[in-house]
Amino acid sequence: MLFLKSSKSIVFLVTVLMGAVFLSGFEYRNMSDQKKMIRDYKLSEKYFKKGINKFSKGNYTEAEKQMKKCVDIFPMQADGHYYLSLIYYKEKNYPLALEHVEKAKANIHDLNQLKTHVLFARNRELKEYQKDLKDGKYVSYFGENNPCMVKYGTQISEQKAAEVELLIGKTSNTAETGIDIPANYFYAHGNILFKLKRYKESIRQYVEVIRRDPNHGGAYNNLANLFYLAGKKDAASLCLNQAEACGFKVDPRFKKVLE
Repeated sequence: MLFLKSSKSIVFLVTVLMGAVFLSGFEYRNMSDQKKMIRDYKLSEKYFKKGINKFSKGNYTEAEKQMKKCVDIFPMQADGHYYLSLIYYKEKNYPLALEHVEKAKANIHDLNQLKTHVLFARNRELKEYQKDLKDGKYVSYFGENNPCMVKYGTQISEQKAAEVELLIGKTSNTAETGIDIPANYFYAHGNILFKLKRYKESIRQYVEVIRRDPNHGGAYNNLANLFYLAGKKDAASLCLNQAEACGFKVDPRFKKVLE
């Protein structure tokens, strides 16, 4: 990666300056009543998608309503909590934003574990469907919406076989993704802590962003501001230069102060 060496140096520098770096620990909880969890998760996704739609259009009031319904149905919906943290951050309700970003990070492992289980199950269903399709049997097609009973002739079978092959690839690739906490969760957490003037904790969050995404210009820029506040001008300059190298548009006035 283009800036990997520099990012490692900065992470090391920050670690030395801060002491031991915060590492998020999480112990998997036992999943009871798995069928109910899957049912609740799927229902919560309906509201989550509505919330995303409203959020993308800047309708944060309606997005908040949909995301709250999402996490009420399925409290483990980490992504729902994450978006609620972004909404409350925009509303300057930083304590509530902090509550939800912490819930997001606490639940992401279990949520991804559940998603992986659902995807593997769907992958198995699709493979069974693919076998039945080749055998020319009546099969249950688990499509993107509702399953329907169909019987395919040879010509349609080939078309559907290609479609199923694609879906099997999609579910396999998605199921193999990791269960680590995303960089954007740490970035949101750092921004909230910064607004709450919990600067040392904020630095730790931005360090974790860089560990996951060495080219995250926003994290470098915010670290530059934090180090400047702490009187560490050299570290601030290093971070600001790295932010600019990553393509982040830095404040020219701040850059001038550090020269």
